[in-house]
Amino acid sequence: MRSWLIALLLFIAFGDVAGAEVRTVPLLLASPGQAFPGTNVGIPAKPPILPDGEIIPDLQAAFSAITTRSFARIQSIAFSPDGSRLVSGDSDGTIRLWNAVSGREEAELARHSDEVTSVAFSPDGLRLMSGYSDGTIRLWDAVSGQEEAQLEGHSDRITSVAFSPDGSRFASGGFDGTIRLWDAVSGREEARLGSNRDLIASVAFSPDGSRLASGGDNGTIRLWDVMSGQEAARFEGQKAWILSVAFSRDGMRLAMGANDGTIWLWDAVTRRPETRLEGHDGWVMSVAFSPDGSHLVSGGSDGTIRLWDAVSGLAVARLGSHKDLVWSVAFSPDGSRVASASDDGTIRLWNAVSGGGGHTA
Repeated sequence: MRSWLIALLLFIAFGDVAGAEVRTVPLLLASPGQAFPGTNVGIPAKPPILPDGEIIPDLQAAFSAITTRSFARIQSIAFSPDGSRLVSGDSDGTIRLWNAVSGREEAELARHSDEVTSVAFSPDGLRLMSGYSDGTIRLWDAVSGQEEAQLEGHSDRITSVAFSPDGSRFASGGFDGTIRLWDAVSGREEARLGSNRDLIASVAFSPDGSRLASGGDNGTIRLWDVMSGQEAARFEGQKAWILSVAFSRDGMRLAMGANDGTIWLWDAVTRRPETRLEGHDGWVMSVAFSPDGSHLVSGGSDGTIRLWDAVSGLAVARLGSHKDLVWSVAFSPDGSRVASASDDGTIRLWNAVSGGGGHTA
């Protein structure tokens, strides 16, 4: 077994306790230097200092969700296309829908025995997709919360799922080394990409849906032609394991987060690296562009969420921190907020514009 897989599985396994007490606490407001009510988690009173000595501000959390199961890791999060809802996937097999305005839990979808590793909304917001540690994929009605279909094909843990921009198909990648393209209506597998030699950690569609980017343990980003299923290009030169990939909305840039703590921005046309971002003390688990492409947010195993200027590559802010590693980050569709999901069992919403706190739910 590859060393990075062993390390990741240790991350996954750590702290998993069955039978933990179930409780739900509303989203609460906290200020810098104060703990969120009922917890010892808060936002540092002093701004962090980067390695070069530059002080960057902490942005205040608009809300903090102390979610339902004390020992359930929240491994994936996604905004609905209109920004009104959030979906989260837990290590206890639960998918939850949240009101992103009030912070209240709206629904808990049917729980399964396997971990939810990745979740996504369809572009029209009417469907949900979830990937699981047993290699299955489930499709859900996002309005009724009913399960529509269960798809099988992967032989190992799924790490990433993504809908195409037009919603006609979706992609999945996993530890079996394959990327699979599926018809979103029939659920039929359309194509199988990859060679089974490389573990896949992340997949992302280009904004026009013509290309699919994938990253994994071989340090190479691959671009796939969605129609032909053939490899179209490679981004090489990175020695670290690539844990997350993301396209900018205009499709001109590609971001990747790696296990050496770095983030790289690439020109998606010339396939040349543009900028290297450094600041995380540990693995970069998740990266996401703001809707206008001006900023990038990242979450890491050091528990921090960092905001970057995507043009200059300079650090803009550190959005506080979680008690444990951050699995997933996402920008709201209007770019005003960032959501983060962590191993500590919390979801947090951050004001990514002014740094001010929102109203108390």
